[in-house]
Amino acid sequence: MTTTRVVRWRDWTGAGIEHLVLSEDDDGIVAESALLGTTESGTVFALRYRIGCDAAWRVRELGIPSPSRTSR
Repeated sequence: MTTTRVVRWRDWTGAGIEHLVLSEDDDGIVAESALLGTTESGTVFALRYRIGCDAAWRVRELGIPSPSRTSR
């Protein structure tokens, strides 16, 4: 059986937010997240990542997709 938890939080300044989906089953745990934020210098960024762990929470896979950019 798969257990899934969805969690969202903001940083202390309210300038960033993260959305995390954590799924766990007999084969292991997968965390998939999307993050939107602003650096201290004011640069806005977005990031997605995926972490795959075995059933003992040892990291077995890490993925950070390349961002696609559109020019205007």
